[in-house]
Amino acid sequence: MIKSFIIPVLIASLVFPASVFANTPEPPATESKEAAPASTVTTLPRLELKFEYSLLKADTTFTPTNDVYLLTPASFAKIYTDWDFRERQYTLEIDYLQRSFDLRYSLQAQTFTAQNQLLTVQLQNKNEYIERIEPLAMNSSDKTWLWVVLGVGIGVAGSIGIMYAVKPGINP
Repeated sequence: MIKSFIIPVLIASLVFPASVFANTPEPPATESKEAAPASTVTTLPRLELKFEYSLLKADTTFTPTNDVYLLTPASFAKIYTDWDFRERQYTLEIDYLQRSFDLRYSLQAQTFTAQNQLLTVQLQNKNEYIERIEPLAMNSSDKTWLWVVLGVGIGVAGSIGIMYAVKPGINP
């Protein structure tokens, strides 16, 4: 009974691996059609409120040209103070991010400049070393022909010696 259940399950799992039964992954939803590159800087939303206000005085005619809200001086002061606080807060955050990025990238630029100077000095040192060694290498007498002649002579002498040493064993 158990074999009759296990064998079809085993065959089905071998024929149809788990990836066949898995759902196809859906691409992540993006707000825009183009994906933003990984190196983009996240921007903070700017508060773009523009206040236009005028104080109404007694015995004046009021003719509204836009949407109008009549506020008490205390509520207007609260709204204006909140707006001013948020604007200053965003300005501080943006200034902080700007300074931190400027410092980070200026440090990287200084590091790259220092590495460039180090590599330039190392290259100059190697060039000077090669310029000092090159005349010594050119002025030395070249003995390559001697080594070739000695190698061929030793090889020929060794082959002849081995041939005479083995010959008595081959011809009895």
